[in-house]
Amino acid sequence: MPNQLHAALERYEAAIESLEKADAAIRVEQVLGVLNARDAVQVALKQQFPISNSQQFLRCRGRCPLPYMS
Repeated sequence: MPNQLHAALERYEAAIESLEKADAAIRVEQVLGVLNARDAVQVALKQQFPISNSQQFLRCRGRCPLPYMS
C-alpha cells in the first residue's frame, strides 16, 4: 500500500476513533476532521487506482455529469 494511502487511512481511522471516544457532545471540528480524512482517503485511492471518465460514467449509470460537462 503506498505511503500516501496508508497515511490517509491511518488519519481516517484516528478521526473515527476520536468520535467513538467522544462524550455525548460531539464537536463540529471532530465531524469535519472525519469528513476531511475520508476525502483524503478518496483522493489517495483515485491516485492509486485511477478510472477513466467512461468507467466513472457507467458506474453512476449516466446520472453523474462527467468532469468536462460541469
